[in-house]
This record gives sequence, structure tokens and C-alpha cells, in this order.
Amino acid sequence: LPSRSGPQTVFVALCAASTLFGAVKGSYFVALEAIFGDSTPQARRTSFYVYKQMSATAGLSVGPLIAVACFALSHDTWTRPELVSVIVAGAAIAVAQGVVCLFFRDVPRPPRERPADGPAARLLDQGSVSDGTASGRQRLLDQGS
Repeated sequence: LPSRSGPQTVFVALCAASTLFGAVKGSYFVALEAIFGDSTPQARRTSFYVYKQMSATAGLSVGPLIAVACFALSHDTWTRPELVSVIVAGAAIAVAQGVVCLFFRDVPRPPRERPADGPAARLLDQGSVSDGTASGRQRLLDQGS
């Protein structure tokens, strides 16, 4: 923002940036959570979600501590160079996190071990019960083995 902007302009810009951030996050977050759930064994899914939430909480705690350390090392000034150093440190951590994610591999599971819940599974289960035929999901499982 130009140096002549007033507090109202800065506030509106921060609100607009937060709205944009929320819209972008909302566009991929649901799919990301679904992929995470489908990629974990059903028996251990709860523990993986707990680990994921603990990691997120730790990150939200450590992030401000890193910012405090950066400001302490720069003599607690709030000029543009100090703010840039904090943003660059945060971006470097995000890059490191992205590099670690490149090493994850999703191991395919046999069809009988795949998650058996969710809307798609319920639709597949709607086979004809009255005439004794197998459900859609069972037919797919039988074809895969």
C-alpha cells in the first residue's frame, strides 16, 4: 500500500486479503481432507487425524515464536526490512514443508481394504435386496478379485 494510505485503507485491504485467503482455502480444503481420509487405513484414521491436528497446533504455536525471535534479533523494530525478513523466514519454512511432502507415497490398497463409508459407497450398496442380487459395491469387489 502507498505510504499515504490511512488506517481505514489498510484495514479494508487486510479484510479483502483475508476474504481472498478464505475463498482460496475453501476451494481446496474439502478435497484435501477427503484425500487425507481416503489415504489412511480406516482402523488408524482417528490417530492420524489427531497427529495432523497436533501438528497444526504446534505450527500455530511455533510460528509466532519464530516471528518474535526475528523481531528480537532485529532490535524489535517494525520497519520494512524487518517485516520482509519475517515473511521470508515464513516462506522458507513453507518451502521446506513442501519439499518434505514430495517424499510421501500413497501405497495402493487392495479393493477389500479400501474405505467402505461415504456417499459413493452408500450409493453402490443400493443393490436389489428383494431379488437377492449382490450390491453394487460387492459386484465391484468380486470383479477385482
